[in-house]
Amino acid sequence: MRFILIFCLLFPFVPMIGAKDTRNPTIKIYAVNKGSEGGLAVLDFFISAKDNEGIKGIEYRAAVDGKQSGWKKYPYYAEITNHLYFKVNCNVFTLEVRSIDRAKNKSKIVRKTFSGLKG
Repeated sequence: MRFILIFCLLFPFVPMIGAKDTRNPTIKIYAVNKGSEGGLAVLDFFISAKDNEGIKGIEYRAAVDGKQSGWKKYPYYAEITNHLYFKVNCNVFTLEVRSIDRAKNKSKIVRKTFSGLKG
């Protein structure tokens, strides 16, 4: 009986004594504004990320006509609209994004590709 009483008293504090965040965050590209300016394609990607413990940031990489960049860090703010804005001169553009939570868990990669951007 004493064990049950002690367990019930300590159970609410379990998250504070080293419980680990094991859930991966999520991310989505929920809108893309596409236009052109001075002969360049303009792509504005709107990003939303979620996690039970909070998002630390996002990472993105882009491929221009098949040439891919490395991952780049980008800040994420829960209270405002987050977007990535690109002006490109290419036929095919691919953007990949992933979110990272405070425990450094990474989301699945989300990818959007646009082709026929020139001419």
